[in-house]
Amino acid sequence: RPAEGPRTALFLGRLVPNKGLADLVEAWAALRPRGWRVRVAGPDDAGHMVEIRAQAARSGVERDFEFTGTLEEDAKWRALEEADLFVLPTRGENFGMSIAEALAAGVPVITTRGAPWPGIAERRCGWWIDHGPGPLEVALREAVGLTAVERAEMGRRGRTLAQEQFGWSAVAENLVRLYAWAAGRGVLPEFVREAKP
Repeated sequence: RPAEGPRTALFLGRLVPNKGLADLVEAWAALRPRGWRVRVAGPDDAGHMVEIRAQAARSGVERDFEFTGTLEEDAKWRALEEADLFVLPTRGENFGMSIAEALAAGVPVITTRGAPWPGIAERRCGWWIDHGPGPLEVALREAVGLTAVERAEMGRRGRTLAQEQFGWSAVAENLVRLYAWAAGRGVLPEFVREAKP
């Protein structure tokens, strides 16, 4: 992570209302953390970026927000490497690929219970919070109050979590368990959410 300049909280995803950017602007405006900025990376969907920019301007934090648009693969990973914090205050995700990518990159994560990631809180690699600007402000306050060393330690725990759950050996082991269950020679794996006969 760059040693100089402002710290970066990265949002990476489509710019749609469901992703919670309005909550992020509201929480950020209430907190106004010194020495921090928000980088918003992702494709604009149906003009939502205009709404978010206007909200940031009304809230007096427009200078804290940088909108990069869509990032290609190399640029996306560079943005993750440069981030000090990852924030996705989503209303709902089936998985949340950008969360997995942030964890794999060693970036502490703030996301909501709208994403299926309780391991973030359990493994102390970030915050898994209720929806809304209030809980988000609390998590942001805690995150920006950490030292760089404390954030780096959270990031290391996140990278370990990502490797344990999504590394090649974990994926292969899960496939073996899934096929054994499907063939009637094993128990229902805990990662199967719903099994219909």
